[in-house]
Amino acid sequence: MRGKGEESEVVMLRKAEEEKSKAVKKVKLVTSDGVTIEVEISTVKEMETIQAFINATDTDDSVIFPLPRVSSHILSRIMELISKEYDQELVKRLSHEELKEICMVANYLTLLHRTSQKL
Repeated sequence: MRGKGEESEVVMLRKAEEEKSKAVKKVKLVTSDGVTIEVEISTVKEMETIQAFINATDTDDSVIFPLPRVSSHILSRIMELISKEYDQELVKRLSHEELKEICMVANYLTLLHRTSQKL
């Protein structure tokens, strides 16, 4: 059983996490295999493919953008590659086929310039 001090610490940590997640605006992208991935709006704004549909003042967490030509596996890899803290070992583990697909999808989403910097 937790003491009052432990419970209040847990509550404070949860509130801090909620505030942090609210500070960074995200949108939801739904891939061809039905997986929803939350992406920072600043990244989505770079995607000319869906840029016409996005307006920072009108966008909130309830906005969902379908990406029927993109699998969750490849979108996740692209998001890993363009993140500031990507795993350099990830690139070494990618197969030739994955690299090819990543480049095609990154080009489709107009993120090829950011993705190729990490490859």
